[in-house]
This record gives sequence, structure tokens and C-alpha cells, in this order.
Amino acid sequence: METTPLLQRNNEPPSPSSPALPLSEQEDYPPEASKTFKGLKSLFWKETVKLWKIAGPIALSLICHMNINGIELMLFVGINAAISVRVSNELGMGHPRGAKYSVYVTVFQSLVIGLVCMAVVLIAKDYFAYLFTSSEVMRVATSKLAFILGITMVLNSVQPVISGN
Repeated sequence: METTPLLQRNNEPPSPSSPALPLSEQEDYPPEASKTFKGLKSLFWKETVKLWKIAGPIALSLICHMNINGIELMLFVGINAAISVRVSNELGMGHPRGAKYSVYVTVFQSLVIGLVCMAVVLIAKDYFAYLFTSSEVMRVATSKLAFILGITMVLNSVQPVISGN
């Protein structure tokens, strides 16, 4: 078993004479390194690599675990912004019937997209939980709640579009 900075061989507690870190990692950066641009640049890149070794997996985990309803909601908030601009342009040109028609078309399209998303969730209700967990108990609970998620997705598909914020 290899020794890591946090673990000792054979689960022995570290003794005062045996440091947990190698000597090269125990010392802080030499003070002369921060006095020159080249030394400062070297320190910067060393610290950047250390940071991304920690932050990289966390960022990937957050991206992979975004919830499905949030992703769908972002789509419809974007459609909300687009229809707001479209209605403003139509009203500004003096075409109120064109604005009314564009709202009808956008609400209908959003409803169809929401129904498609609901159908995908209901079809894959037993499988999409594996994106987030490997627990069988959580998979069963998620498949039982899939109907609520589907209805919520339909409601959230139309609501941002007709709110007009």
C-alpha cells in the first residue's frame, strides 16, 4: 500500500518523527520565487494545477447532476425572452393581431415541447434515475414520482412563455 499525505502504512498514526508529507512538500514556497516574474509565474501555474485537480471533478459532478426539470425550464425561459421581443416588435410596428398570433404559436409550440419532454420522462421512468444514482431504492422512488415530474414539465413549459416577464 502506497503512502499518501493523508494515510500512513498499516493504518498507523503518524509519529512526531515521521512526517505525513515528504520534505519537498512540507516546505512553503521559497520567498525568492515570488520576487521575480518567472518565479511568480511558476507558482501561479503550480497552484492552478492543484486547484483544478480539486475543482475539476466537482465541476463535472455538478454538470452531470443538473436536474432534468431545471434544464427544461432554462429552455422555456429562453423562449419567454424570444416571445417578449417578438411581441414588442409586432406591437411597435402597429400589428396587434400579429402579436396575438405569435403568442398563440409560441404557447402551442411550448406545450408540444413540454408534452414531448413528459413522454420521454414517462417512457424512461425506470431508467433515468441511473443518471443520478446507482441505488435501487432511489430508482424505485424516482420511477414512482415520474408522473409528477411529467406533469410539472408540461406546466413549466407553458408558464414561462405566457408570463411575459
